[in-house]
Amino acid sequence: MEKVIRSKLIPTLTDFKEPGDTVRSLFALPCRCGGLGIINPSSLCTEFDRLKTVTAPLVSAILDQQQDLTDASNKQTQLKSSMKRQKQQEDNDTAKSLEHQLSLQLKRALELASEKGASSWLTSLPIADHGFYLHKAAFRDGVQLRYDWRPQHIADVCICGAPFTTNHAMNCPTGGLPSVRHNEVHDYFGQLLNEVCNDVQIE
Repeated sequence: MEKVIRSKLIPTLTDFKEPGDTVRSLFALPCRCGGLGIINPSSLCTEFDRLKTVTAPLVSAILDQQQDLTDASNKQTQLKSSMKRQKQQEDNDTAKSLEHQLSLQLKRALELASEKGASSWLTSLPIADHGFYLHKAAFRDGVQLRYDWRPQHIADVCICGAPFTTNHAMNCPTGGLPSVRHNEVHDYFGQLLNEVCNDVQIE
């Protein structure tokens, strides 16, 4: 299963080559740690052990045929919280250990992707009415920009004559792209105001 995930699923999702061991470990991290949440199936054995630990009080209460399961439920809640904190700490430790194996460019991208709110577009429900729906090409571009990879099939030179990079695309004044980005924020803010206020007009 892991072989298929690495050779088929990830290249299809990202429109990029098959990842190496370091990038595959990065993708296995949760989104809040800068990953994509694509779990490596070989790591699920530890998850099974966690589930056994969490359910142990309830299983014991059922085997003892206890009528009141309140104590078992409370113990289970405490174990869930403890296991959650342990899993978060393990993910953070894994992310820190990966930093030493990444290039400077990818390390910087991981730091930005780990910031609060930076991964909301990956974890939100794809509701089209709220603008959260992404088509295939937009999702691939988003993943490539997330890790500071050069998107596929873009020009090498900008119309202004400068080398075309993602950073240059965000700053080039030629073609009115800064105005387009400003208008997108301007129109979106107007839409939000229109939901709570009356007689909102957009100039």
